Amino acid sequence: SQYIFSFVPVGTPPSSPAIAVLQDGIYTMKSASSGMFLDIYGGLTTAGTQLIQWNENGGSNQKFLVENTMNGAVITAVHSGLVLDIYGASATNGANLIQWTYHGGANQRWNFMDNGDGSYLIKSVLSGLVLDVYGGFNTAGTQIIQWTPNGQANQDWIFTFVQ
Repeated sequence: SQYIFSFVPVGTPPSSPAIAVLQDGIYTMKSASSGMFLDIYGGLTTAGTQLIQWNENGGSNQKFLVENTMNGAVITAVHSGLVLDIYGASATNGANLIQWTYHGGANQRWNFMDNGDGSYLIKSVLSGLVLDVYGGFNTAGTQIIQWTPNGQANQDWIFTFVQ
């Protein structure tokens, strides 16, 4: 006996966002869920200061220099000259995002994943996890962590080119 099998696709497989290359420059980054901006807590310039979301205030602690490299982009806080960093080079869900002195590690490099709607995921080269507004809260001061991509708007960021 001879059997012939044919496979018919059912539905459309989920598509993954494509890696995007943003122009080098200074940006603000707004949470698509809360409308608040990525912010360095209190405008502090100290290494280890946590990233939070905050109402737009025009401060340089809400402006970030994006510089593309061969191994992902480096994102530098304009006010401090320190870069976005996953605390302790952690690859686990829930690790905090801080600013830290540049050392070139994978926990300081990022890929931008285009959602196709004007927003992007900011994906860690180290962990493959993305920037996430903790708990999806819409409260000023909520910490920014890394988390498994889940399709929720608290992981989507809208970039506005400043210069």
